[in-house]
Amino acid sequence: MKNILIMGIGRAGKTTLSKMIKDRYKSYNIIHSDSLKWAMIRAKNEESYY
Repeated sequence: MKNILIMGIGRAGKTTLSKMIKDRYKSYNIIHSDSLKWAMIRAKNEESYY
């Protein structure tokens, strides 16, 4: 499986594009960078800092 990284400034249409890719290619997953960031914060037990 190939990975696709979509980057850009806020309100550039990244979420819209990722949803279009997901609709067309059912085997792809969407993982938002905020989810990864908070997972790392929680793993370090630094949630109260943020």
